[in-house]
Amino acid sequence: MARARTAPPVLEPEEDEVAEVEDDAEEAPPPRPRRTARAAAERPPEKRRGRAAPVLAAAALLVAIAAGAGVLVHSRSGGSAPTAPLSGPGPYPNAQEKALLARFPPFVGGCHRYPDHYEKSIAEVECLPTADHPGARSIVYQQFSDYGDLELHFHHVLGLNIQSEVGKPVSASYSGPCADPGSGFFAASTYPVAGVEAQDPIASPTAHGHLFCYVGTGGIPKIAWTNVGELIVAQASGRTSGDQAQSQLLSLWEFAGPTGSPAPVSGSPDSVVKLLYQRYLQRDPEDANALNYWVDFLNANGFAKTSNAFADSSEAKTRFTLPLLRGGAGHGGGTPAPAASPTP
Repeated sequence: MARARTAPPVLEPEEDEVAEVEDDAEEAPPPRPRRTARAAAERPPEKRRGRAAPVLAAAALLVAIAAGAGVLVHSRSGGSAPTAPLSGPGPYPNAQEKALLARFPPFVGGCHRYPDHYEKSIAEVECLPTADHPGARSIVYQQFSDYGDLELHFHHVLGLNIQSEVGKPVSASYSGPCADPGSGFFAASTYPVAGVEAQDPIASPTAHGHLFCYVGTGGIPKIAWTNVGELIVAQASGRTSGDQAQSQLLSLWEFAGPTGSPAPVSGSPDSVVKLLYQRYLQRDPEDANALNYWVDFLNANGFAKTSNAFADSSEAKTRFTLPLLRGGAGHGGGTPAPAASPTP
């Protein structure tokens, strides 16, 4: 019997609902009712805004909680297929680090275990771009096993590391691509923004996530970004200071990866969808209709686009992103990338 097609299981908040979440950020969010299997997992692209993106009070609250829990102030990034947390350092590279190394671009060398370990990451590797790619001095990947940990870490980096290094609040950042004339190279956005801010479609065909650029200590330009499908947080540091160094870093970022697309997991379509529910929403499907919807979506669009769609769902944004930073699609501002739609 053919599956009964329904709408997605996650409701997308309207603009006034988003504003309400942001205005009430200092209060604990009310319990979310159990969603029925209706409503789209993606919202249509919004017009890019060239204005400073205010940071919610909840961001500072979460940062304080994270700091109290012993989260590192200075941490960088990375990714590969999520597996179990590191049981101990052991010889380098271990299995998780090998998987992470496979996601680096081909123009790096001198790779090693990143020393500033963040407790929720399952692998951390730093590599050095070769001399014929002068845009960056180093690229760091950190791999996470679920979306909540990735969001917590990325916004912790924004709230503590960047703010401390730059010497001004993240709330002063420009909302839009780093290359915009008015960004001052202190900007938050959602990538890809077609023709403006996107990674190479051949090397990283499904890359999508947050992007934040800033000028750090000594005038060195830096970029922090996520790949929500790979569950990787990454950072790259420029070699020198100045406008040319900023431009070179942005050019290198287009090819800085993580390369490839999220590796499909083995199992039946039902089991894969249940895994994605846990990875991005940390719960089971609502009911059979919801499960059937996402199985059809997975079969029509593939694993990588389905992973991105879960990360872009209103539930994921409301639970893990909106309480932290205001942004067009919950990924830090700018223009959200159009998400995949299921076939009718």
